[in-house]
Amino acid sequence: MDKNIDSIVLQLWGKSSPYHPLICHMLDVGCMMEALLKESVFSHVSTKLSALFNIDQKEIIDLIVFLTSEHDIGKCHPLFLQKQMDLPIVQELDADQKLQPGDTRGYRHEEFALLWNCNLLKDKFRWVMSPARLLGQIMAAHHQHPKGTDAHDCIDKTEWWN
Repeated sequence: MDKNIDSIVLQLWGKSSPYHPLICHMLDVGCMMEALLKESVFSHVSTKLSALFNIDQKEIIDLIVFLTSEHDIGKCHPLFLQKQMDLPIVQELDADQKLQPGDTRGYRHEEFALLWNCNLLKDKFRWVMSPARLLGQIMAAHHQHPKGTDAHDCIDKTEWWN
């Protein structure tokens, strides 16, 4: 595979039918979240999160937009990519032996996103586990909670708010 990183990134799939590049999907979602937090009936959420986490409102909006943008970061993982073996990028990765053998049916990209976001908030931003886990769980719940419970269950855990 003799490509620059830009061309590879544009070939990672976020939606397969119709095809939509992952990076575009992630940017779309981030832009939508920013609009919701700044210009909609949900704008009060940023005020509440700012107070809860003791972070400036602009900073909390930026953080939420960033975390929301990467809600599908787990789709970069080889076990996710190889769920669409007919896509050219996946065939190239396979030919270059860059795919990871394994059962793709058990791979959940939102669980990967949860771990990614929790670790990012803990390691990069020095957050303690409870708020890091809370925000990670909110982002991971964009489909359904990984354990199969209702998505709202993940934000109803009192211990994650303390």
